[in-house]
Amino acid sequence: DFLDALQALVVTEVIESARVQHLEFKGQRMVVAVFEAMASDPRHLLGEEVFAAYDAGGNRAICDHVAAMTDGTLLKTY
Repeated sequence: DFLDALQALVVTEVIESARVQHLEFKGQRMVVAVFEAMASDPRHLLGEEVFAAYDAGGNRAICDHVAAMTDGTLLKTY
């Protein structure tokens, strides 16, 4: 019972808080913007290895590349 109550408290007071939701939304916008930029000009915006994967398989390579980025790398790329 205690763990259930604690989990409910964390969900309502932390995860569903306006501040955390705002950060999550901002992060999602950044991921989409980076993906769209890379997809618009993959030859110039992707490294050789990622571009080769893109050339062979399309946008999936860009998805995998962006998904593998750390928060810091995503922020620098954005």
